[in-house]
Amino acid sequence: MRQSRRDKLAEEALAEIEWSELGLTTTVRSGLTEADEGAQYGDRSLHFFAYSYSEAFKLLWDHASSRQSLVYPMLHACRHSIELWLKAAISAVSERDPPPGHRILELWNKLMGAFHGGPTESVNDVFATLVWPIISEFEQHDGSGDRFRYPSDRRFQEYPSTEAYLDDLFRAHWLITTYCDAVCSQMEAERDSW
Repeated sequence: MRQSRRDKLAEEALAEIEWSELGLTTTVRSGLTEADEGAQYGDRSLHFFAYSYSEAFKLLWDHASSRQSLVYPMLHACRHSIELWLKAAISAVSERDPPPGHRILELWNKLMGAFHGGPTESVNDVFATLVWPIISEFEQHDGSGDRFRYPSDRRFQEYPSTEAYLDDLFRAHWLITTYCDAVCSQMEAERDSW
């Protein structure tokens, strides 16, 4: 699985969305080359780390179907990049450091509060209402951010094994991170227009 497959999955993820209803007014960054990665985000920014973990997820995803040993590192990179993207989006909206913690549903709710002024249920943002259930599912599988990093929890209770449907996982990751990147881009565009 390579870039062409990832592109096809991204297109499928967007097939049923009406872009005019998304509520985001800027375009999403895509197609960065290695040469402009650092210049685009800054070598040590939260945005750059979010982008970097997304790229790591993609590389692991490309090989996970043929190498079972890569599934858990891929799942961890996926979940961690989502957490970082949420924190980057919160920081972009609030212009402050992101809140501590690893609970992505809490981070999502903070983003909705900062970006839209309320919880997801009251938001008129088609893309956000599409992403919210995906965030909730990730939270159910790995609320603390440890399940894909360790075989057991802190009380040494073994985690149940996880099966990953790679295409669905890629679509879910792409939708969440694209939403967060769009929020970051919109905040940047608004600040630039002041």
